[in-house]
Amino acid sequence: MAGHPATLGELARRVPAIAATAPLVAVPLSAGYWYGLRSLPVIDECGLPVGILRRDELTAWVRQNDGWVTVERPSRVHELSRPPRAIWRAEEPWRLMLGRFREGLPSAGDECLVVDEEGRYVGIVTTIDLLRRAATIA
Repeated sequence: MAGHPATLGELARRVPAIAATAPLVAVPLSAGYWYGLRSLPVIDECGLPVGILRRDELTAWVRQNDGWVTVERPSRVHELSRPPRAIWRAEEPWRLMLGRFREGLPSAGDECLVVDEEGRYVGIVTTIDLLRRAATIA
């Protein structure tokens, strides 16, 4: 179908990633910064995804630490981030990912990272994105 995205790369949201070495205190908590998502991608210096940073975990960190950073507590994004639940290639058909969501791999609430042929982060796709796409062709 002309004009409709066929691959995950075409469907992915181009959400900016956070550098793994960035200080946690520098990551804004404002909803606008998070683009309506509950987590954001974390990348290394080469643009490769190394994790995700969840907004609720960052909020809890801020509340616990009152902005103070000590040796025992995380101070950099990579220290609080967790591995991404799924990383898919941009050239994969979006229908393939929809099938994986139906199988629970990953779960319906997860944001999945999309990478290019060199493994560099290019965007995020969510279950909602896939369901909206499926609804437009149903």
